[in-house]
Amino acid sequence: MNTRHLSSRGPEITESGLGCWQLGGGWGNPWDDAVAQEILGAAYDAGVRFFDTADVYGDGESELSIGRFLKTHNDVFVATKLGRNKIYPNGYTRQSLREATERSLERLGVDRLDLTQLHCIPVEELRKGDVFDWLREQRD
Repeated sequence: MNTRHLSSRGPEITESGLGCWQLGGGWGNPWDDAVAQEILGAAYDAGVRFFDTADVYGDGESELSIGRFLKTHNDVFVATKLGRNKIYPNGYTRQSLREATERSLERLGVDRLDLTQLHCIPVEELRKGDVFDWLREQRD
C-alpha cells in the first residue's frame, strides 16, 4: 500500500483509507459488531491504515467498533469528525467541542485523536472564527 505524508510536518498515512460510516448501522438497521470487525480486518489485511469516521455515524457506534479494533491494531491512523451530533448547527462552542472530543476519545479508547475534523460546520461559525482558536489550542 502506498503511503504519503498528510502534510509537510504530518504523519505518514496510507493513500487508501476506509470510510467507516457503514460501521454505525442506523436508519433502523441493526448492526453487528462482528461484521464491523470483519470489515476493519479485511481493510487492514489489504494494507489500509487510515480509517475515517465521525461521532454521528451510528450515534457513536462506528467509533466504538474502531475502538475495539484498535485494542489489537495500534498502527492505524484514525480521523474523526465532530459537530453534527447533538451540537449542530449552533453548538460550536469551546465547551461543546471539548465534550464531543472527550466522548470520541472514550469511544475510540485512545488518549489523543490523530485527526479532528469539523463536520459540516455552518458558514456563520467559520466567519466568527472562534472555532479556529479552539483548533489551535488542541493542536498545541
